[in-house]
This record gives sequence, structure tokens and C-alpha cells, in this order.
Amino acid sequence: MLFKTFSRNVCHYLGHEKAGYLVVKKEQQVQLFPASSLKSLGLLPNWIVIEQVLKTSRDFAVNVTTVLDEWIQEAVEKNWLQLNSDSLSKQRVELLVMFEVGEQVFREFVGPRYSKLRELENSFKETSNEKVIILEASKEVGEISLYTQQNCNQDIGTIVRNRVDKLREKMQQDKSEQFLSSTNTGVRVVIGSGLNVGDVLMVDEYKTIFITGIPKFLEERSEEEITKMFERYGKIVKKKEDAERAVNEMREGVDIKARPSVGFQNTDIRGFRTKLQWCRRPSRGFGFVKFTDLTTALRTRITPIAIGGTMVRIKPSKNGSNEVHVANLNPHVNEDVLRQGFMDALGLDPSDIARVSVIRHKVNTPQDMIHMYRQRIRKK
Repeated sequence: MLFKTFSRNVCHYLGHEKAGYLVVKKEQQVQLFPASSLKSLGLLPNWIVIEQVLKTSRDFAVNVTTVLDEWIQEAVEKNWLQLNSDSLSKQRVELLVMFEVGEQVFREFVGPRYSKLRELENSFKETSNEKVIILEASKEVGEISLYTQQNCNQDIGTIVRNRVDKLREKMQQDKSEQFLSSTNTGVRVVIGSGLNVGDVLMVDEYKTIFITGIPKFLEERSEEEITKMFERYGKIVKKKEDAERAVNEMREGVDIKARPSVGFQNTDIRGFRTKLQWCRRPSRGFGFVKFTDLTTALRTRITPIAIGGTMVRIKPSKNGSNEVHVANLNPHVNEDVLRQGFMDALGLDPSDIARVSVIRHKVNTPQDMIHMYRQRIRKK
């Protein structure tokens, strides 16, 4: 009765919810109506029979009845229903490629409100002979998937793969300038992928520049044209000297100007900490520790103290009663180690020590050596 009455309304599932169903006799693609009970139950049976098609923004199947696979098989055997199984199987969509991506690559790929993803999907449909192409992105699991019908153009998958690979490469090359101080002033570090510190920038140094100018001039030029304009000063995001040269030459530009980024960095990498330690001259084996309290200074003269695995000799300093002279220091002991050693031995807080200094040898480096060191640093 069902197949004799509605044989022209039998629909076959195309393999994905967004692809919907194919009305077999009419070669028409339809979607389940949003208010369908199958939707609320999360059911997508292989076969259904529909009463009618509601045409709005898409074609929706209305008044749906689920049909079991055994019923379809029986109807075909009894010639109540004529089906081309090979043709139907070729029209089902299958997963062509799938990529697992991070949050930033995902955001760049799909664009604002998934605009870039829809644009790419529509371009595939316009340039391909395939009736059903589905480009799907799941933010929850970090996946980008492409579904197409069998024997589709494999170039579509290659295009998606290349786009994902380029975004991954771009993310790996991206760098961020972060202030060492919580007040967002002073020395900054350049952080690359994996939170690796690639460079240290002094207060007046910068690698990133802001581009300003006449709005019409900027709007009429593509990103590639702006990039080429600045690449004459050096490879983009490569050297701080190139950024400085670009700013100096374009500071007074009419149509377009460049200014340093110093003081404009708002990005915050939560939980990231870095320590900057300068290369120091060799120690002369002694130093000075100044305390905020005279009593603490007096305690050091009667307390055995080991710094860096060596017992040190302590005597009053000529610079004041709150300061002591510390001798017999290990060559590897620096200011931090000396400070921590006194804090541990006397049970002090950082605020109890006013100043720590390790006296070092004077080194007169020849100019040719300085030039050689500079060349080595630039190569790195």
C-alpha cells in the first residue's frame, strides 16, 4: 500500500545531515523539516517516504514516514519499486579529507561568523560538477572536514589541505612582543611558537610597526601591495633594523605613514614568565651585601654562611654599618645566588636586603672582537 501510493515519494539518505535526502524518482534533494520528530530524536534513517515538499529557502520534506531497509528490499523483489542501487550509492557523500587544527588555525579558516568557510564551500559548488559538497567545521573537537560524492574531483581536497597547511605555517611564523614588566614598560621579549623567546628588544627597539595614512589610499591597495611597499626595507617580521629604517623613511609620508609599535602592545599571554640575564664579566671573588636593618648586618658576622657550596668570609664594609664585605666567593656566584644564600642562611625576606653587588674584573675588549661578536649575533 505504501509503495503503491507513494512510490514517487521514496527518499534515500545521502550520508550527511546537511546533504539530507534524495527523492529517488525526481532526483530532488530535500531536507528534513526542522519541526520533524526525527530531528528531535536524532534519527536519520536510510529510507523515508514523504507526503509533500515545502519550498522556502530550501526544499523541506513534510509528513515523513520511516521505511525499514527490509521493506525496500521486499518492494524491489516484488517489483513494486524500481531502484538503481549503483546510482544511489554514488550519490551518497563520503568523508574526503579531515584535519585536526588548533583554535587559532580554526578561527582563521572559518572566518568571522563562518564567512570564509561558506565562501570556500560556495566556490567549490560553482566550479565543480558535484551536486553535493559539504565543508564542515567543528569548534568543539577542532576538526575541519570535507564531504563529497564518490568519484569527485580530488583537487577540492587538495585546496582545503593547502589552505590548512598555509595557516599552520603562518601560525608557526607568527611572533608576539611581550613586556617583561607587569607595568607594560621597558624591555620586551619576542615570543614565537612553543613560547620560545626569539629576541630581546630594548626600550627604543621594535620589530612591529603600525601603518597609518589616508583611508582611501589604504582601501585601494591590497595586502600584497602594502607588503611589497614595506619589503624594500627588509623581509617582513625579520629584523628590528629593517623596522627602524622603514619608520625613519616613512614617518613623514603623505599618503601612508609608519610608526613604531613601542607602547602599543596589548596582547597578554597568560601564565608566561621569562627571566632576562645579561652576560657578565668574570667575578673577582668578593662582593657587598647591604641590609635594611643594622641588626641583620651584625648577625652575618657570627653566623657561618655558605654561598654556592663555599664558606664565605664576612667583615664590615667601609661603605656603612648596614653593609658587609663578602669574600671567598665561588667564580660562578652572581648577585641572585649571593642574595638567595643570605636569605636562606638568615631566614630573611627579599625586602630585608637593600642591595647586592658582585665585583667583577674590568675587561677591555678590542674593537675587532666586538665586531666579530656582533656578526655572530646577527647570524643567529
